[in-house]
Amino acid sequence: MKKSLVAVGVIVALGAAWTGASWYTGKQVEARMDEALQKANTKLAEKMPDLGLELQKKDVKRGIFSTDVQLALTSKLDKKEGIVIASNIEHGPFPLSDIAKFKFSPKLASIHSELKDGELLKELFEITKNKSLLNVDTRVAYDGNLSFGINIIPVDYTTEKGLHWVISGADITVDTNKDFSEITSTGKSDEIKFVQPAQQNTEFKMKNLSFSFNSKKNQFGVYLGDTSSNIDEVSLSGFGEDMMSINGIKSFSTFTEGEKNNLDGKSSLTIDGIKVKNLDFGSAKFVLAMYHIDNQAYSKVDRATYDALFKTINSFDIEKYSQITDAALMENLPALLQHNPTFTLETLSFKNSKGESTANFTTTLNNLPDDFSKLQNSNQEEIIRSLIKKFSLDIKLSKPMLTESIALSAMVRGEDRESADATGKSVMQMIEAQATALNLFTHTDDSIDMNLNYADDKVKFNGEEFNLHQFLLDHNLIDSYDDADEQNQHDDEASLPAAE
Repeated sequence: MKKSLVAVGVIVALGAAWTGASWYTGKQVEARMDEALQKANTKLAEKMPDLGLELQKKDVKRGIFSTDVQLALTSKLDKKEGIVIASNIEHGPFPLSDIAKFKFSPKLASIHSELKDGELLKELFEITKNKSLLNVDTRVAYDGNLSFGINIIPVDYTTEKGLHWVISGADITVDTNKDFSEITSTGKSDEIKFVQPAQQNTEFKMKNLSFSFNSKKNQFGVYLGDTSSNIDEVSLSGFGEDMMSINGIKSFSTFTEGEKNNLDGKSSLTIDGIKVKNLDFGSAKFVLAMYHIDNQAYSKVDRATYDALFKTINSFDIEKYSQITDAALMENLPALLQHNPTFTLETLSFKNSKGESTANFTTTLNNLPDDFSKLQNSNQEEIIRSLIKKFSLDIKLSKPMLTESIALSAMVRGEDRESADATGKSVMQMIEAQATALNLFTHTDDSIDMNLNYADDKVKFNGEEFNLHQFLLDHNLIDSYDDADEQNQHDDEASLPAAE
């Protein structure tokens, strides 16, 4: 009996402790919410003052284990209710929904949020058949870290003009620390489709979309990390046939700190297959990189771009965005490029069943002068010497690959295979003749090539060596020094006073 009483006492004590902890946590949640709203409204007033946006908390119903609250985003320019988000906040340390899923790690709160139907969102709720398009589940840790699970519901809707669009829905996750200096995210969706029955059932479709990124802010406020995305297929069909499909579209980019804390970046795009009217045009790959970009200068351009975006939203003036970002870029360009940055097209390739054509280039710059007016008064040769430290370009065009691409294009236009092959060979002969006339390419049986390297005032072009001036002169890119000197002499003589 005594043991039973002790057990009951322990359960009651635990229940009381949990109740008290939940009540206390609820008070903490409310205080943090008020603080977050104040910061958000300060930011909105600072970044978009003309729109008069404000987040308001209303209809708060606080209990021991949970709180119901509505957040409304309103504008002082409009007396409407605004966009309303209804949230149910389960208090920690052990939210009831977590316990139901046998998750027992303590947290400050678990929040479920949905859009609420209202005047501004009336049309959206008609499209979604009176369901919230977004459902967000948020986990708030005691240290302020946040974890979001965002669900976009499936949508099947036909417009008044007959355009039928189907979205399978999407799931997105976001994890961040309390000051958003470290962020990771993933997302995926099965299918997005648009069908226009009035135009021979023309259908545009994307299948199996996904993305991921992870980033961490450095000391200058620049986010470093990796981003990737993937689309299994993009297709267009109509008029009773498959018009085009692009398969295996993958992108990847990375931003890191390299030597002396300078920024290095690389981006790539690959396409596994391109088909037009079921004819296989092959694959493509593109890789672009940059190295030794000044960290601090980049952060200034990045912040200016961020501020310009808010100013554009605030004023609805698209031109202002370009004006601000261009001005910031030009102001910081000398500092941005002060560490001999290198820009490179590592790979540009197109490949089909007959071969592959490729191109790549790399250029390393000298430090830019602080005064750009010096360059404006320089001739072309002086500009090259001032700006470019090293440069290389390599192009290899596969004749069989190009011939096949031309033939396939002819087949798309309606020619049969035999006629298309003849067209491919004929056009390829014209391309070879033009390349020969330009005197810029070398030829083999299977390829048309170009190779150019420049460094230390020396140029090597398709196996021949020149100094920079002779190369520019031989290829009609500048006038001769003699002509220029003669012209300068005439100008000097014209300015002399007449002899007495």
